[in-house]
Amino acid sequence: MSMAPEKGNLCLLARGLMIKFLGVTTAQLQPKEIEMKKTILFAALAVFLVAALPSGVCEDTGNHPVYEYATVRFMGADTSIIWPDGNTDKVTGLSSKARPETADTRMFYLTLAMNIMGKKGFTLVHMEGSDVVMMRVVGK
Repeated sequence: MSMAPEKGNLCLLARGLMIKFLGVTTAQLQPKEIEMKKTILFAALAVFLVAALPSGVCEDTGNHPVYEYATVRFMGADTSIIWPDGNTDKVTGLSSKARPETADTRMFYLTLAMNIMGKKGFTLVHMEGSDVVMMRVVGK
């Protein structure tokens, strides 16, 4: 024995609900009127659902982290770091290490710059060509 309702019973249930909530029988309505009533019913349901959402769901809570950025531009021995406050420092002025003859110039100065910035809490964001962009979280 199947527990699913028969097709005829579903039609009677739908007709009963329509008479109860809309106050008319399907025989009294034209197809366009039925569609209009459905549209109004669905629109009212949508408004109700939006109004029923908890207020915190769509609010910006302000707990997003705040970042600051610094950049490095490779220019050989003149490789520079531009700090978030706009000050610029040459990497050679921030480190006493001399480039060994066997070290690749670009890799040496960029590595030196990234290590200096890493000690100040910066992490790599992007690297392209001669530029490196790094960031750090400064607050929430």
